[in-house]
Amino acid sequence: ACIAATGKQANGSVVKLFVAMIVIGAALGLLQLLAGSGSGLYLYRITNSDSSVGFMANRNHHALLLACGMPMLAYLIGNLAGPPRKVYPWQSAAVVLAIILFPFIALTGSRAGLVLAVVGVAGALLVYREPVVSGRRIPATWKLLNSKAVWLAFAATAVALSLFAGRITAFDRLAPSGTGDVDRLALLPFLWKMIGDYFPFGAGGGSFPEAFRLYETDALLQ
Repeated sequence: ACIAATGKQANGSVVKLFVAMIVIGAALGLLQLLAGSGSGLYLYRITNSDSSVGFMANRNHHALLLACGMPMLAYLIGNLAGPPRKVYPWQSAAVVLAIILFPFIALTGSRAGLVLAVVGVAGALLVYREPVVSGRRIPATWKLLNSKAVWLAFAATAVALSLFAGRITAFDRLAPSGTGDVDRLALLPFLWKMIGDYFPFGAGGGSFPEAFRLYETDALLQ
């Protein structure tokens, strides 16, 4: 909404700023994984210290930020205009970044991030339009690159690479591990009960842990 409220030129500047933040955050997340748990690269004391979180404290929030990068990159490509030597390098860089985002989302270990990645691709396809390229001769390769079908193929390739990558914790976490992971679907009835009891004002800021203990059962504690 904030981007839509600005002019077209300002739109591009704001989106570029966000994309730069996403790229830097993704790089920071990779360094966090390489450095290991307890590294000073984690910016918060309470965080998912075994995952890639970038500038965030929570892996789901980091995955959401990365997924937002896909429609933003598609928007930037659609606003490119000029001769081929100006448009095509930026278009290629944006496509490469979009493909790289998939493994980085999987590296967060966020199961919600996998869903958000699909939503990001759908948003990118809705936003994407062909850049305006001046000149008479446009190579067939670049015409092909403008096809949405090719973008979908790129996305499928990126997902496949993510599946076979060495450390893709998000896919591992789709199945129960038996190591104390909570079945979040089992929590839904209790959460709905809490929402009904405390709607619309809630239980107070920061009170969720204490409030939830009033609803959880012995079975959830096992």
